[in-house]
Amino acid sequence: MASDPSSSWRAHVLRQMYDGNASAVLSKEVCFEVAAVSGWFVLATALGVRKWMQRSFLDTVNCSLNVYDPKEPGKLFYRTLSERQMKEFVPSAMGRWEVTRAASRTTRRDDSLVRLSPGTAWLVNNAVANQLSSLCAGAFLARDLGNESSVRCDHYVICLTAECTMVSRMHKIRAMVIKESSLIELSKITDDEAEAILKKIRLAKVRFRLLHRISKMYTKRDSTNRHLFMSVELCTSA
Repeated sequence: MASDPSSSWRAHVLRQMYDGNASAVLSKEVCFEVAAVSGWFVLATALGVRKWMQRSFLDTVNCSLNVYDPKEPGKLFYRTLSERQMKEFVPSAMGRWEVTRAASRTTRRDDSLVRLSPGTAWLVNNAVANQLSSLCAGAFLARDLGNESSVRCDHYVICLTAECTMVSRMHKIRAMVIKESSLIELSKITDDEAEAILKKIRLAKVRFRLLHRISKMYTKRDSTNRHLFMSVELCTSA
């Protein structure tokens, strides 16, 4: 009795994936073959493995809070506030395509900023700002109810980047969130001073370089890049 060709082909793909050779079988051409032979469910699984092997996650948006104290220039740390699918920020498939295409090109530039059209940049940054504002709902209500003394507020800057770190090797879209006053202080640091500070930083060298470049662009905003940044007030209550 002849064996089912599609079954043997699927077995071959699974064997390669099990042996850690997913990149050998998950080329674009093979992905289409998977769809034709095994259906779209298997294709989705194959694409997910391929994405993981390549460490490319450009269909998600990571909101990253960056904390920098000018009084302690050797200290910089960052934490993820949230990570959500791109479709939650950009409902339009065409808009998501524009963001993903722009993000995939950032490795060719030093600043890693995702260069979007003004309309799309506002849409994504505003969606991120709305999400962050929802985290401050209690503080906003407390201030409106007259409890200003228990509320602390400050202005933060949002911009999209897609840097690929040497540590994690992951290429993903990040909505950088940093206090505006900190970003302005960063812009006052010269390139030589920045190199001296980098010697004191252990695990955030790539992020510091990125924020330093972004700070220079933010303070010198012009018609070509001012739309890439958005300012938002964030609050917390004691």
